[in-house]
Amino acid sequence: MDPIKETIERMHQDPGLPSNNPTTAFWQEPAHPTLKDIQSPVLPTSVDVAIIGSGITGCSVANTLLSGNEDLKVIMLEARTATSGATGRNGGHIKEMPFYEYSELAEQHGKEAAQRLIRFRLSHLYALMSFAKQLGQEAVTNSEIRIVETVDAVFDEAQWQHIKALLRNFLDDFPEEVGKWHAYEKEEAIAGYGIPTAVGVITGLAGALWPYRLITEALEGLLSSHKQRFSLETHTPVLSISTEGSESFQYQVITNRGTIRARHVVHCTNGYVGHLLPNLRGTIFPMRGQMTVQNPGQSFPTNGARQSWGFVYKRGFDYMTQSAVSNDIYLGGGFANGENKGLDDLGVSSDEQLSLLALAHLNGLLPTLYGPENWGLDAAHQPRVKAAWSGIMGFSSDGMPWVGKLPDELSGRHAHPGGSEWIAAAFCGEGMVHCWQSGRALGEMILGNESAIAEWFPRLLYPTVERLQRARVEDFIARTI
Repeated sequence: MDPIKETIERMHQDPGLPSNNPTTAFWQEPAHPTLKDIQSPVLPTSVDVAIIGSGITGCSVANTLLSGNEDLKVIMLEARTATSGATGRNGGHIKEMPFYEYSELAEQHGKEAAQRLIRFRLSHLYALMSFAKQLGQEAVTNSEIRIVETVDAVFDEAQWQHIKALLRNFLDDFPEEVGKWHAYEKEEAIAGYGIPTAVGVITGLAGALWPYRLITEALEGLLSSHKQRFSLETHTPVLSISTEGSESFQYQVITNRGTIRARHVVHCTNGYVGHLLPNLRGTIFPMRGQMTVQNPGQSFPTNGARQSWGFVYKRGFDYMTQSAVSNDIYLGGGFANGENKGLDDLGVSSDEQLSLLALAHLNGLLPTLYGPENWGLDAAHQPRVKAAWSGIMGFSSDGMPWVGKLPDELSGRHAHPGGSEWIAAAFCGEGMVHCWQSGRALGEMILGNESAIAEWFPRLLYPTVERLQRARVEDFIARTI
């Protein structure tokens, strides 16, 4: 079969439930001692809100709901262990390079809408830093959350000229960002950042952290503060949803442990959304990504406290952070080097296997880019790759998240007054600059406080029938390969 046709068919398939035997993510070792397998002795029979998914988005929704209404009863349902999906498997980067997409977004949606979306993404760095500080110094220390200078090294001359033009256009329309972003030509890039193979470097502000630790600590705090109103149920996959409940609790959320009646259902399952929302299959679909932890070379400086990195090629990119504590390097990407130019990872919903060609690319990347003088031997002659795992991301055909109340045409179920289905998903590989504020916005919508988000939430992200009708996976593939 033609690879593109085969990929399109796979992107329209039911993603199913998360795999029971995922690759082991370094971030989740050791697992949180009290949350990993947490369950109530008996499931509650009814709740106000059932949140499906225990990652950063679901946590943000729950945090907003519980702090905004003291009477709400909320349950969070997780198919595997707590925070075991994309939040516990990603690159540890709070990174938005706003100029990459701004010009295209402005052309498609107008400058005002594009600027709102870019500012929304940029807000996540400070929102997450603020939230971590609210949790306390222990959470800040354990999660290693920090603001860093991010360094995007470019390795193709034509791509470098294009990116500089995008940066200039972005800064023209965002005067408040002037002075935060800088372009350095080859000689300056080599002297300042030690990457001799780069033709240029763009720098700006980003964040780095241990996402699993931040979110599990947040969930632990919610459970402690709202013992009678909030529960987290791991190993409790949602098998189906029906609207055969009572008028007050219209939704029946059917799990492997029993049925829960709910007023509202919130889908925070990202790449797995299509399992319970079949009308969105092909519009939102999974993609497998590849991550590694590596030993730095003996000549590589200890820069994790102040820098993070991106590597941009003629086609594709990779991303890297470094622990400020252990000096371990977290390197992910390699999509463009996967089978069939990455097509074989599109539509894949199982994280049981590694993406082998992407892993091979990541294995040899750093000594090649930095060269012997700036890299040296692997530390103490240890194996370069200490751990490797895959993770499932959620993408959308139009390249943007879907956040808001689901119309009946999208949910496939008729909502009665007083309750609804909601979605925050399809973060397109950039969850750390989409998820927290999306969850916050969705929580305010459920509380009926949509006016509270009117000034900052992008209307582009609302789920509508019109978006569904415009979305085509063929367009996504054309942009991707």
